[in-house]
Amino acid sequence: MISTNVKSLDILLNGGVRYNTLINIYGENGSGKTQFCFHISAYAARSLGILFIDSLNNFRPERVIEIADKNVLENIYVIRPSSIDDAYNTLRKANYLKVRLIIIDDISELVFDDINPEERLVWFIHKILLLAIKYELSVIITNRIAYDTRQKYDYIISRYTHFKIKFSKINGIHYAHLLHPYDRITYFRIGKKGLVDVYL
Repeated sequence: MISTNVKSLDILLNGGVRYNTLINIYGENGSGKTQFCFHISAYAARSLGILFIDSLNNFRPERVIEIADKNVLENIYVIRPSSIDDAYNTLRKANYLKVRLIIIDDISELVFDDINPEERLVWFIHKILLLAIKYELSVIITNRIAYDTRQKYDYIISRYTHFKIKFSKINGIHYAHLLHPYDRITYFRIGKKGLVDVYL
C-alpha cells in the first residue's frame, strides 16, 4: 500500500493507495487533480518508481522538487504520449521491477482524436488492469468533467474503478468526495508542500 501522505485521504482510501487497484479521480479544472498527482509522486518516489503518463503536458518537475526534493525525480519516469497506442506501447515495454505506481493525467485526452474513443478506452483500461494484477501495481487516473457534471466516459470508467473520487473546490477549500465503493467526504488544502489536511 502507498500512503498519500495526507491522513484524511489515506482514511478515505482505507489506508492508502492499494496495489492491484485503479483509482479514478475526476473534477473540474482547478479542483486539485494534477496537484494530487504531483503530491503523491513527490512522496512515493522516495522509495518507489513511478510511471507518469502526462497526456496534457502538465507535468512540472519544479513543482515536485518544491514538494519534496530533486532526488525523487530519478524515480519518476514521465512520458507524453501522442496517442493511446503510444501510451500502451510505453506501458507494455516498461520495466516493472522498479515501477509500482502508474499515473495517467488525464485519461480522456488519450482518446481525444480517436475514431472510436469508447471502444479504445475499454481496451486500454482492460490492458492497464491486467498489468496492475500481473506486476502488483497501483494505477491512478484523472479525468475531466463532461457537460452534465459527470466525468467524461463515466459509464465506461466506472465499470473498472475500485475507488471513484470527485475533487471539487469551494471558497478556497478543496474536498474529495468518494463515490465508490462507499460514500465519504474529506477536505484538504494545497500548499507549497503539496496537499494538507483541513479539519472543519
